[in-house]
Amino acid sequence: MRTHTGEKNHVCAACSKRFASSSNLNTHTKIHTGVKDYHCDQCTKAFSTKGQLYQHMLVHTGEKAYLCEYCHKRFSQKAHLVRHLKTHKN
Repeated sequence: MRTHTGEKNHVCAACSKRFASSSNLNTHTKIHTGVKDYHCDQCTKAFSTKGQLYQHMLVHTGEKAYLCEYCHKRFSQKAHLVRHLKTHKN
């Protein structure tokens, strides 16, 4: 399985970035083509991937599933919690 071996045989023709799977390459290619097949039903925004739409929908729902164990502040995205946790380091 290429994912575990580190092989990245699928290459983007536009920017030469390499991917282990053709599906990841296809998703990436949408960045260059501007194709945005995933539309928010709450506003006019559209996104290249389902994951991007999901993250955006948190704006409308207000869901904040990631909790800081130190100060109990909540975040809608894991990356924002990880960044926040650095403020608690001595």
